[in-house]
Formats: sequence, structure tokens, C-alpha cells
Amino acid sequence: IMGGCSFPNCHNSSEKGFKVMRFPRCIDIRNKWVTACKILKPINENSRLCEGHFRLEISPNENIQDCEEVFPGTSYHSNQPSDNFEKSPRELLLEQQINELLKENTALKKKVSHMAEKSTTLDTNLKKFLNPDQLLFLKSNASTNSKPWSEETIKKGLRIRLLMGTKAYKSLRDIEGFPLPAFSTLYSRLSGFNFAPGTFHSIIEWLGMKIRQQQDETAHYCVLALDEMSIHPAVEYDRGLGNFIGLVTPELARDSNEADTMASHAIAFVARGLTSHWKQLVGYALTGKSVTSKCLWNYVQEIIRELYQQDIIVKCISTDEGPTNVGMWTLNSITSSRYLINSSSQHPSNPDELLHWTSDVPHVLKRIWSQLLKTKFILSGPIVQANNLPSSEVDIAHVRQLVESQSLGGPVLVTGVTAAILDPSQFDKMHVGLAKKILSEEMGRALMFSAQTGYLPQEAMTTSWFILLCSQWYDLMVCRHKSHSLGSDESSLERVEFLQSFIESIKDLQFTTNNKWKPIQRGIILVTTTALNLRKDLVLSGKFQYLLTGCLTSSSVENLFSQIRAGGDIHPKPRQLRYRMRLVAVAQYLRVPSSASYEDDDEPYYLEFLKQKKDELRTTDDEKTLDAIEMPNSCVLSAIQEYGLYYLSGWAVFVSANGCEACETATISLEPLSN
Repeated sequence: IMGGCSFPNCHNSSEKGFKVMRFPRCIDIRNKWVTACKILKPINENSRLCEGHFRLEISPNENIQDCEEVFPGTSYHSNQPSDNFEKSPRELLLEQQINELLKENTALKKKVSHMAEKSTTLDTNLKKFLNPDQLLFLKSNASTNSKPWSEETIKKGLRIRLLMGTKAYKSLRDIEGFPLPAFSTLYSRLSGFNFAPGTFHSIIEWLGMKIRQQQDETAHYCVLALDEMSIHPAVEYDRGLGNFIGLVTPELARDSNEADTMASHAIAFVARGLTSHWKQLVGYALTGKSVTSKCLWNYVQEIIRELYQQDIIVKCISTDEGPTNVGMWTLNSITSSRYLINSSSQHPSNPDELLHWTSDVPHVLKRIWSQLLKTKFILSGPIVQANNLPSSEVDIAHVRQLVESQSLGGPVLVTGVTAAILDPSQFDKMHVGLAKKILSEEMGRALMFSAQTGYLPQEAMTTSWFILLCSQWYDLMVCRHKSHSLGSDESSLERVEFLQSFIESIKDLQFTTNNKWKPIQRGIILVTTTALNLRKDLVLSGKFQYLLTGCLTSSSVENLFSQIRAGGDIHPKPRQLRYRMRLVAVAQYLRVPSSASYEDDDEPYYLEFLKQKKDELRTTDDEKTLDAIEMPNSCVLSAIQEYGLYYLSGWAVFVSANGCEACETATISLEPLSN
């Protein structure tokens, strides 16, 4: 049989799937195989021996050596198949199938790797705006979430609900399939925080536990800011409270009769960290058109004492200059006059601590702007002489002339300023941004430049000097960065000296209408003195490294009111006020509407501009030159255009020549502009 085994009585063959080996061509070795296998019949070149008999009957020590002599590189123990074996058709078929399966397996592995990469990219992108529990819900086939939503997802749902309303929220969740908690879930999570009018005892307790976890002792110091807003008088049944809401808070009622009347205002109290960036609404109260200073001070004292019990020390109280708040100042002997300044009182909870009082700096800036629109400011003689000013009058008319010149097609030296800012409505007067636009460094520099070039009279230099002074003062009083803080280093000492000199300038300030002591003088001196005294109390004593004056404003309360009004109702009803205040506080909704009167009090925004690298901006071809720009001989430029071109050219040359000493020597001059 072709391919059959020659061993006696063996019927194995390659056709049956057995491996067979040819007999060696060497006659001596072949005879040894025949003798070992006891083969009696003659063999030829087609004779075979199956694998089983070869391994069992042939002596490996005797034959392998001979085989290696005849077939070099072949070994019995080698994993490589011997040349004496032939693959059966079945083996060839299986080998072909294995190769195909290996190729298919490789292709599937590549496909799995590609799908895994796509899945990872998808998860990464989804994690940018979805929480882990939202991702888990999307990956499941369930129509409802069987597991509780996380706190972050609950807060996200509250923020979205606050932005878009009930119908839009339901559409986004039920129709669009966005993974959000149901309304019932949101309401159940909010049930523990009813936010009824009054002091939030549970929130203050929770706040104390959170602050105690911080290792920094300075985190326990805070500012208590309070302000009021108008609401729509109404008495409504609140299902969340299970009671009626809308009456005046009894503790702030002027008498027992007023406690049964509808409230028209709400006062909010916000605690804000002096060093760590936290703020928390700790209570609110409903009042009538006015409240007595004594009642309000008693109410504030209770909040201060409760915070102190939770190791939260109120170091400063920030208010506006309303009659009730000024009355509280008087009760605590807080005064700010030309001859007497006192900005602190004894702490209600600790006789060894001082409680400082301050007015809201943005509110003071608005008062300066409003007063400047009404009358001229008269500087004292020593100040005029010390600063070499051409006159003693600070006149808004110079600003009007500059704005009118710009509106008639003149050079634009101050952007975003129109004549409407100089004739503001009652609503516009509440906007801090408009006051900052007038009392800004940009406006001061523009007036100075116009006076130097003859576009405005020389007297505008005095107005420019005062505006620059107010701009520098405001920047220092709303500082939120260490580089402009009040510390104990040399640069801080310079800032302290400036603030002290600014106080003296305001003390001697007079007005053309009358020489009475104005509220703007009281406000400026009080806030500046409070900042300096807080530095002495906290920084120079070693408790703080520096003081951020921006933490002393009432912006946190103003921004809270702006977020409440963002719902579309400027004067919300009491039930709506409670609901939106709860949403804002629990959801930690920090976005301030762009139409708000105050700027966002949260962390400063750091704008990242897409810029090319300096190396990419510079050409690498040393031989590359720019074609000269030919200017017509008849080109006539105004004085301002010449100055602008001069400074623009100087800036371009300075930037281009930066780092090249030869270029700087050839192109940059330190001579004054007049030369």
C-alpha cells in the first residue's frame, strides 16, 4: 500500500492520518532499522515506517546519531518536523483552517482594539459633562434609574432646572433622553432644606463641620454681608413648608401689629471666607418698608453668635449705606468724619476680638460717580501744590467734552463710553460697571493725553489726576490676588501709604454746592480705614500672611439677588423667593447674569488666549526682508495720529528688537516724546 507502514502486521498509513517516515538512504542505517523492527520482507525506496513504531522500536541513542550524519540539523528532540515525515491531507486541511482562523483572529483583535479606543474616547468626552452615575444609566437598558443619583448629579439637575424651567427640563429628560433625576427626586432631596425665612441653623451647623476639617486656622474667619431687595407683597400657602408665607419676620417687626402685615422686602445674610474661597447663605428675613436699626442689630448678633458656636468667627460686617445700616453703625459707635474715625466695635461673642465694619466698595464707587455728575470737587491747596496741578477743580465737563469729541468722529481714546453714561437713569446709576467706566485708568489717561496735546484745556489735568487716584484706590479695595493684597512686604507698605494719603485727600475735599460732609467722604474713609485696621489686626499680628480686600464687599449678596431675579421676575413673591433661594444655595449655582449690577464675586476669570509661540512668529530666514512701504509726500496726520503712530512704532520696534542688543541700540531711544 502506497504510504503504508512496513512493520509486520501494522496497517497504519498516511491516508489514515498517521505520520510515516521513509527509511534512510544509508544502507547501514536502513539495515539497522530493518533489524530493529524485525522486518522480514524486502524494503525499497517506497517503504515506510509509521510514527508509533519509530518512537517505540527504534533505539534513539543508536539511530539519532546516524540520522544526524545523514540529515544534518535533524534531531529527535527538536520541535521541527523531520524531513522523513509527510503531512497527510487531513493535516494540510487543518493547517489551512488554522491559518485562516489565525488571520480572522488577528483581524478581530484589531477591530476590538479600534472599538475599545473609540469607546474610551467616547467615555472621555461624555465625562466632560456627565457624572459617573449618568454614564452608568446611559449604558443600562432600564428606562428609569434603579440606583440613587449622586449629589453632583442632583446639583446639576437643580442648576438646569433653575436655568430652563419645568417644561424644558421635562422635555430634555423625557423626550431627549438626557440622564437627569426626576422632579420627585429633586424635591425629595430638597426636603431637608426648607429655607423658611429665618436663620438656617442646620446649614450653619453643616458649615461648621466642613470648616473644622480644614487644617488652615485662617479658614475660620469670615465676613458677614447683608443687603435687601424688594419683593411683591403677598401671603401664599407654601406646600413645601405646610404653612403660609409672606408675613414680616417677627424679630424684625417694628411692633406687634407689623408682624401681621405683608412683607415688601427681604434681607439676606451671606457668610464669606476671608482666606479660603467659600460663601454660604446663612439666613434671610422678610421685612416691611423699613426696619429699626436696633432690631436688625439684635438679629445680626444672633447670627454672629450661632456662627461663633460653630468655630466660625465673623471678623467684619459689610453693608451698604442705607439709613438702617448707618443706624447700626451708630449703635456700635462706628463713625467716619473729618475729625473722628472709628471702624470697629467689640465682638458680641468674644470680648477679646474686634468686629470691624465696612461699607460696600462698589456702592461707594457708584456714589462718587453720582456725586461727580451733580457738582464739582474742590481739592485742597496743599494737594494741588504737592501734585503740581493746574487747578483745584475736578469737573465732569472735561469728560463730557472728550465723549462728545469721540461721538463727532474724533479719535477714540476711551472705548465703550457714550453720552448716555453721563446722563444715567435711576436704573443705570445702580450699575457698577458704568461707574467703573468713568472712574477708570483708561479715562484718566485719555484726559491727561488730551490735555497735553491741547484737545482739552489744561484744567483737565486735575480731573485726570483725581480719576486716576479713584481708579487706583478702587483696584486696591477690591483686590482678589496676592500681588495687590495688603501684607507686610515692601510693596504692601507702598499700598498702605497710598491708602493713607488717599484718606487725607478725601478729608479735605470740598464741593461747589456746599462744604458739608458728604456721604461719599464717610464711605471712602470708612472702607479704607477698615481695610487698614484689618491688616493691622490680622496680618501684623501674624494670623494672616496677607489680606484680600475683595472679600470685604457685599457682592456675594448682590449676586445672589441677581440670580434670583434672573428667573424673570424682578420682584418675586415670597414663595417664589424661597424656592429660588433654595435652588441657588443647594445647587451652588454660581453663574451671574450679564445684566447684573455687580460683577461676579467668585474666583477671577482667567482668559486663555490662543497665541502662537514666539518662535513661530519669528522668521527663520535671515535673508528675508520686508519691502519698504512708500508713504505719499502729501500725507498729513493730526497731532493725535502722530503720537499714536509714534508709540505704535516704538512698541513694534521694541518687541521686534527684544533680545538683540545691536537692534535695540540702533532703534530704541530713551529720549522724551517732545524731542
